[in-house]
Amino acid sequence: MAKWTIISEGNQIYKDGVSYTELDTSWLPEGIRAVQSSNGTEAFIEYDNQQVGAAVSEQVYVADITQESWWSNVSTEWNTANDAAEADLAAQIAAVEARQGGGD
Repeated sequence: MAKWTIISEGNQIYKDGVSYTELDTSWLPEGIRAVQSSNGTEAFIEYDNQQVGAAVSEQVYVADITQESWWSNVSTEWNTANDAAEADLAAQIAAVEARQGGGD
């Protein structure tokens, strides 16, 4: 299973250490600062309690994060960003090879 980290500030999603930023995380419930899951099932959710006047964040263990309605968006958003990055890289490689005469 994949290791996931979501950081709401910067709209960052990490999968197995590979991160993409400035993603659409509007589906993430308000007040969640971060989510960490080492296996895609169990997770810790860090809530930003400063919104309610608390000085520190609260971290909550969730035994099965897949039961959260928003969780399926995590892999969808990361995979979309990853596909775009791979396509961009392939286009850059093709452009370099074209300039070099096909890489022969």
